[in-house]
Amino acid sequence: CKHSMIRKYNRRGQHEFVGYMCSTYKTHGNRVCTSHSVDYEELTDAVLLSIQREARKILSDDDVEELKKTSCRNRRIENIEKEIEFAEERKQKINKFKKKTYQSYLEELISKADYKEYTANYDKELEEIEAEISGLEKRREDDKELESEYQEWVDIDKLTRGIVIELIERIDVSEDGSICIHYRFKNPYED
Repeated sequence: CKHSMIRKYNRRGQHEFVGYMCSTYKTHGNRVCTSHSVDYEELTDAVLLSIQREARKILSDDDVEELKKTSCRNRRIENIEKEIEFAEERKQKINKFKKKTYQSYLEELISKADYKEYTANYDKELEEIEAEISGLEKRREDDKELESEYQEWVDIDKLTRGIVIELIERIDVSEDGSICIHYRFKNPYED
C-alpha cells in the first residue's frame, strides 16, 4: 500500500516489541488495507543479507581482500602527506626570503618600492601555498574518512540504525510477507 509501518508489540506477556505492521490497516481496518506485517528479526536478517549480496555483486572475494589491505589508499594518503610536507618547506623558504628582504631593506640594499613589491609577491605566494595545504589536508581527511567508512561497510555483520539510514531509502513489505529493499545507491555495474 506504500504507507508507513508502525511498531507492533506482543499483547501477551511483557508487551515487547516484535516487529512492524501497516499503519493504514491498524487505523482503518481491512476495508482500506490488508494486514501486512513483518517480524523484527526477519526484517533485520533480510536487510543484512541484502546489503551483503549487494556488496558481493560489486566486489569479488579477491576485491574485498585487496581493498582490505588498502595499500593503494595508504600510498595515496602518504603521497598527500608528502605534498603537504613539500608545501610546508616551500612556505618556510618564502618566509626566509621575506626576512632576508627585510634585512636588505634595513641595510638599504634595496629601495622601499622594491621591498614592498617583493613582500607583496611573497605574501601572494604564501596565500597560494596556504590554500594548497588546506586543500591537501581536506583531501587527506576525506580519504581517511572514506577508508574508515569502507572498513565499516565491507565487514558488516550487525545492522544498526545508522547503516539503515545511510544505505536504505525505503523498505516495502507486501501482503504475502515479501520484502523489497530500495537503496539510496545504485550498483554501477547494473543497467
